[in-house]
Parts: sequence; structure tokens; C-alpha cells
Amino acid sequence: MKIGIVGTGLFSVSVAIRLAEGKGNLVELWSENKDLVKDFKKTKKLNTIFKGKDIPIGITVSNSIEDVLKEKDVIFLMSSIPYFSSSVDLIKDLIPKEIPVVIGTKGVDKSGCFPYQIAKNSLKNPILVMSGPTFAQDMCSRQLLGFTLAGTHKKSKELVQKAFLDSDVVIEESTDLMGVSLMGVLKNVYAIGSGLLKGASFLESTKALYLTAVYREIYDLLYRFYGKEETLFSLSCLGDLILSCNSEESRNFSYGLLLGKKSTKKEINDFKKKNTIEGVESLEYLMPLIHKKRAKAPLLHSIYEIVNQNQKVEDFMALLKSSIH
Repeated sequence: MKIGIVGTGLFSVSVAIRLAEGKGNLVELWSENKDLVKDFKKTKKLNTIFKGKDIPIGITVSNSIEDVLKEKDVIFLMSSIPYFSSSVDLIKDLIPKEIPVVIGTKGVDKSGCFPYQIAKNSLKNPILVMSGPTFAQDMCSRQLLGFTLAGTHKKSKELVQKAFLDSDVVIEESTDLMGVSLMGVLKNVYAIGSGLLKGASFLESTKALYLTAVYREIYDLLYRFYGKEETLFSLSCLGDLILSCNSEESRNFSYGLLLGKKSTKKEINDFKKKNTIEGVESLEYLMPLIHKKRAKAPLLHSIYEIVNQNQKVEDFMALLKSSIH
């Protein structure tokens, strides 16, 4: 199978590595970075992404978007959220309408849209969303993991299943594009809250209380956004919450950890410069949507206030204490 991937971020490359395990799969990544492509052609490594790691046979990298999209069976669109809309504009006239587009980008852009909505507004292709408990470093391993694949086009789902056939990946299918997209944002924000508790030296039992309150809040948010109740029990929701809210490998959790420890502004800003904190990036554009839907989401709002330094950890704890009735 011929697969094109738009984007060469850490997760994009990890997905490419996993797909390259599939028998007969040929994967081509697109990057604007000419030095990255030049270095790859010379060393067969992507040192700015995975330093020193050999990239499997079957993966190529190109600066030509036309070549990456040409004669492909499936396209993975994985640009980060600030560049997602421009990536859609870049590819919209280059892909035949029958080719499925799988979105691996999480977030809300400045227009208040989720990635799948942006894609649907410009592309005539079948749109799928992949989301789940898959750290990048785990995705490029050979160990068992899984994610949710949301979409309404059955044949496209079958094609993606086939692409991952030989790679020890469990794909859970869903039709809930909105619910799965929403969870891809929420789990990052709630992971900040979980890290906050850890950093402030609260008990694991306190975190269990927090996650129970989070789950109840998510239930209401899914309802308000017309997501499906079954998504609550999916890999994109329950699975990703378990992963993101319990590991320092999550950049959002680690950011919350710094806030909970009351780290200096310099330490926090240095961390933000070195890492993409998706939960922080999404909050600015997510909160107006929450208000528009008339959802209370007190924990979400409290995390927003703490991130913007308008609220103290003590206020967050008082809210948590009253959140379970």
C-alpha cells in the first residue's frame, strides 16, 4: 500500500515507522524543511526528530507535496493545529476525492473549529480521525497498542485497518467524529490538572477523586457537543485519559507538574519554549465553545484560570472538594 503523510513531527514519524512494518507498505512524508530532507537522503536518519534512530526501509521524505500525494491509497494529515488549515489548503486540489484522509491532529484552531471540521469544509474526500492512548515513542515501538478511528465511510476504515494489519495495532472503530475530536482536546487539558495535583504533592487517592469528577464533566460535555455516549468508554476517551493523566511522558502532565510545584516563571517558560503544550494551546479557543454550548465544566474552567495565573491551586482544590455529590 502507498501511504502519504503530511507533516514530519514526532508523532507523524512514529506513525510512519509503525506503518512501514506492514507488508508491502511504502510511506512517504512531506516536510517544508529542506535541510531535514537533505540530511535524511544522506544518513537515512531524522536526527532533529529521532536523534540517531535508523528509519526503516520503506520510508522516504520529500519536500515535494505533489510527490507525497501522488498515487497514494491513503493520506495521513498530521500538521500541528496552528498550521492545519494552511495544510488543508495546500492539498485540497491535489488529492482525488476517493482517497481517504486520516487526521491525526488534535486541538481547536482560532476559528473555533476542530481539525475534521476544517477538512470537511474544504475537502471532498472521506474524512477519518485517529485518536487514542499512543505516545509517539510507543507508536514507533513494536509493542501492542491501539487507537480509535472515527468516520462514517466504511471502505476507508477497512483500508486503514489493512495499512496497520501487520503492526500489532488494535483499531477500534467509531462513527463519532465530534466526540473523538473533542476528547483529543479535553484529555490534554485534564492532564494538566492531573499533573498539578502531583506537583502539589497530593495523594494518588486525591487524583482518583479528580479523575472521577473529570469523567462526569466529560459526560456532560459530550452531550453538549452532540457526541455519542459510547465514546466515554473508547480508547480515545477512557484509554487516553488513563495514559495522559498518569505519566510524565505527557507534556501536558509535566506542565501541570511545574504549576503544582509553583516553579518559577522562568522554569515554566523554558519548558513551554522547548515543548508543545497542546492543552494550553487549545484552551484559548476551546473556552468560547464551552460557553457557547452553555456547559458549566468547572474543572476545565479552573484549569484555564490557573494556566492564565488568575487562580491558585488552593482554589482548584476547593472546587474539587465540592465537585462530587
